[in-house]
Amino acid sequence: MFQNMTIPIRMYKGSSFRSVVVWANWFQFGPGRRSSHPCVESRMLLWCVAGSGRVCVNGKWFPLLTDDWLFLPWGREIRYHASESDPFTVGGIHLIPAHRKGAPVRFEVAHDSGHPLAGSSTRKDRVWPNLEGVVTGNMAGSETLRMLATYIVERFHSERNRVSTMTHLAELLIDELTSATSSSSRPLPALLARMMQVVREHMDHSISIPELAARHGCGEATVHRLFKCFLETTPAHWMAGVRAGEAARLLRTTNLSLPEVGRRIGIADAFQFSRFFKRHHGLSPRAWQKVNIPFPDLGR
Repeated sequence: MFQNMTIPIRMYKGSSFRSVVVWANWFQFGPGRRSSHPCVESRMLLWCVAGSGRVCVNGKWFPLLTDDWLFLPWGREIRYHASESDPFTVGGIHLIPAHRKGAPVRFEVAHDSGHPLAGSSTRKDRVWPNLEGVVTGNMAGSETLRMLATYIVERFHSERNRVSTMTHLAELLIDELTSATSSSSRPLPALLARMMQVVREHMDHSISIPELAARHGCGEATVHRLFKCFLETTPAHWMAGVRAGEAARLLRTTNLSLPEVGRRIGIADAFQFSRFFKRHHGLSPRAWQKVNIPFPDLGR
């Protein structure tokens, strides 16, 4: 039934439809936890923030390890199976590819045929180049996608009802996914990928540029050149963004105290951590916790 709802891209432009993000959040699975949804009417970017597990989409299993991402098709049947020893934390962004302009946007997703939005004439699928079926990738090869996806989740919970914002972010996400899957996309050099992994694995202390260079047997100029050329940013700016994103995730998905969250990202001083967090997210950690209440599942 869902094949008849697909809108070819040539029909979408200039039409009365637009893409919009309708749900986004983090979710920490328990050891061995399994969950399933019989028919999800959205396109979804799903990525593994930490840990591991498996995801079955329309009968086909996909391993999901740290940094792996999937872009999932409309009308999918999906099952999640977390690892017993290292259950994954995942991020998920649901978007409606073609939402009728003028129709009220409800920030929720139909996960089965009994949902009030199932089969809605105001919500349809759409075809994009390189994004048909289940598309796979890895965040290490598309750092801009990682940063954008993280931003969308956090922005969604700070102003979920802003339709214009979620419309713009949906288009940005599709542009980034299309770019990440195009044949012309440049893979990250192995040296840069190793540097990025070291930063993530040692987030409990701030790694300096000289230390990063020394760890990998290269000069500081090489570190700056790789980040500028492939990530279009400075090493310091990228590392600060990764730490800020990890702090936001920990505040949402764990019961850690604020001092412990600060220590986890290498900022032991509570005042400095609060200043750092507010500079990146616009709110103090405590104010952010009050505004951004964790949600119980991947979709709603």
